[in-house]
Amino acid sequence: MSPDHEHWSRIAPEWVAWARTPNHDAFWAYRSSLLAFIGRGEGEALDVGCGEGRVSRLLKDCGYRVTATDPVEAFISAAEQAGSADEYKVATADNLPFADHTFDLAIAYNVLMDIEDVPTALREIGRVLRSSGTLVISVLHFFADRGRFVGPEPDAPFVIRNSYFGRERFEGVEERN
Repeated sequence: MSPDHEHWSRIAPEWVAWARTPNHDAFWAYRSSLLAFIGRGEGEALDVGCGEGRVSRLLKDCGYRVTATDPVEAFISAAEQAGSADEYKVATADNLPFADHTFDLAIAYNVLMDIEDVPTALREIGRVLRSSGTLVISVLHFFADRGRFVGPEPDAPFVIRNSYFGRERFEGVEERN
């Protein structure tokens, strides 16, 4: 198990509670926009890195038959207990257990930041996506992690540490309540 998978396995119960608390994070504010962006559809959809299943549930609301995958078994269990998808697989994004050209839609929602080898994962997602299929990617923008405002004033400059384009591993702890 990779260090990221171990981390997510340890905090899975907290993440499930956090993600399922209405209006607790930004997802709740833009859920309807994501629903409109994806739009009504039919066919097979793949949720890569489904977590507790909230995006899988949204895909079902759009009309898709959904397969939810995550490398963390606790997340797959939570998604299944909530009836988030039609099928569930414990799988990493770089080793999806599906035949070529299986899905009409694939979504990697806020998961690519936690994948060590993104090009391999994207090739694998592309392999299982039909040539007429759609890939939806959402990533957290790390801009705020690259720098800070130098003061509290409204016109305080934002100063970037090191290079904006550099690659570095980031780990942080967020607390609330």
